[in-house]
Amino acid sequence: MKNYFKADIQGRGFFKTYILFFIPIVVLSFFSNPADETRTLFSAIASIADSYLSMLLGFAFFCYAVKSVFFKDEGFLFEGSLGRFAPKALKWLLLSIITLGIYTPWYVRNYINFYLENLSYKNEKGEFQSRAGTLLKYMFLLVYLPVIVLTVIMAFFLIRSSGNFYPESGFLFGAAAVVIVFLILIPFIYFYFLWLINIRFAGYKITFNRSLSETAGFLIVQILLSIITVFIYYPAACVKIFKFLAEGTSLATEAGSEAGSFGFDGPAGKGFGLLWGQALLSIITVGIYGPWAMSKVSSWFISNTFIEGDIKIGE
Repeated sequence: MKNYFKADIQGRGFFKTYILFFIPIVVLSFFSNPADETRTLFSAIASIADSYLSMLLGFAFFCYAVKSVFFKDEGFLFEGSLGRFAPKALKWLLLSIITLGIYTPWYVRNYINFYLENLSYKNEKGEFQSRAGTLLKYMFLLVYLPVIVLTVIMAFFLIRSSGNFYPESGFLFGAAAVVIVFLILIPFIYFYFLWLINIRFAGYKITFNRSLSETAGFLIVQILLSIITVFIYYPAACVKIFKFLAEGTSLATEAGSEAGSFGFDGPAGKGFGLLWGQALLSIITVGIYGPWAMSKVSSWFISNTFIEGDIKIGE
């Protein structure tokens, strides 16, 4: 039996909060991307502030939207507040920058945990199960180390070809390097999914169960289609990736027996039109339409998501 989530989020109620964040975000974006392409300390600070405010805007929208989300006709309660989240998020962001990204796994883990620890359904809460150190290991082994090796090889190639450098060979080598980096990132993305979708909520274990080969094959096709179509296809890719993740996520009891699985049946064509339509309306209105776009897109994704199985929470 499919148990659908339900959402009817209205953009109108979020407009005032949205504007409070949107205006400074737009102003900061001009300073963070100077017209003369010269990066200064001020533009770097503006870029960090822009990212921080965008994060707070996303959090504020979650606080607003979660009130309109239901499962089995029961609502969710979120006890987190912007006042508690803002200083924590700033600390996590600054630590990630100061440590040159090394703190990022702890940043992501703390970020997810804040949501889960403050979100409840029938008085049941959640907890993120993955360790930050595991993600750091994936980052070093699957991203940093291969990129360092590739950089050394490229430097060696450039030094050896000094004085006999042919533009076409440089282009081919550069293209090959891009392809290799692309292939390197696919395994990392897979292990990141495994790490990210590892949650305990209301007595159930929620995990991602796709294989590496299945995930790699799917992502490569979606990314290539997006690139080939100059990202016109990208919204459809987003819908299909969400569906892929949902259908690859299952629930199990604490004893380990399978209890159900997530699913998503929103048509990719409809999602493609919805995402492009809402994006264009936001652009035409210079971002003013943002709250309605965020609400309609979120409601569509949530309302087409379901859990198949006999899920009993708080019963």
